[in-house]
Amino acid sequence: SWLRVCRSKIDLKDSFNVYDRIATTLGLGISLSMMLLSGDPHTAVNACIFAVLVALLHCWKQRRWDLAPRSAGILAVAIAITLALTIVQWLPAWRWSAHSNRANAASAMPDPSQISSDQRIALEATQTFELSQQLIYDFSLPPWHLASCVWPTIAGHYTPEHSRWSDALAAEGRMWIPSLYLGIMPFLIFAAAIFRKQAKERWLIWLAIFAFLASLGNYSIIWLIREMLGGLGLNDAASSLARNERFSVYGLLTFIPGYDGFRFPAKWTVWFSAAVALFAAFNLESYAAQHERSSAPRSW
Repeated sequence: SWLRVCRSKIDLKDSFNVYDRIATTLGLGISLSMMLLSGDPHTAVNACIFAVLVALLHCWKQRRWDLAPRSAGILAVAIAITLALTIVQWLPAWRWSAHSNRANAASAMPDPSQISSDQRIALEATQTFELSQQLIYDFSLPPWHLASCVWPTIAGHYTPEHSRWSDALAAEGRMWIPSLYLGIMPFLIFAAAIFRKQAKERWLIWLAIFAFLASLGNYSIIWLIREMLGGLGLNDAASSLARNERFSVYGLLTFIPGYDGFRFPAKWTVWFSAAVALFAAFNLESYAAQHERSSAPRSW
């Protein structure tokens, strides 16, 4: 519920006066705090990444990179406010996370050439670490789910009887969200406005693409090549490829310190839906305004 407030404060433009900057900083800090206090730090971090992308896109669009330090300052103060308001929750959680199996598994990995019977515990820790790396991408969004934006039940129903034909696909992962349904009209407006030179707020297109690619998780170009090679019977070539998450957008995000502690890449679908809906709304408003001007009676 705080996502709408957060999104309204993320758009950092150069038309702000000092009062707008204060309101933006406080609004963003409070909305991020509520996300953390409600137990969803992943969405709060995604919101910060989203804010950075929005600021960079505005700087690039306006060719004014001098705005970047100011946007960075607003975001830094908002994060400081968030940390101060939620310290009672994140500090104990951060301290306890240092004692988890995932945190200790990496340091317990033994040298393969010196494995002995008394290192069984270390081997189990290694297996735990490898499993935890796989679990990061457990709830990735299969790319064919994009069709559910306009047809929510294209893959079948979950209730009252389970009839999901997509579950028969070997590459179908665990479900995080049953549908990405946006409505036919918003999606058609979004698709039509992409090819319109006078489209408003085109930067939302790039954010929608980024969010969708991030939500794919380990469904990367390497995964696609592996599936194609496997379909051709070239299993040896398929197994020699790198891990699926290599070169994926979510895989690149895990290089951010601490981000590999999160799971559920499909959480990025929230930002994908928001970007598509906002882009469609801005351009529908633009269409309506143009139609109103063209149909207005002329004064002689």
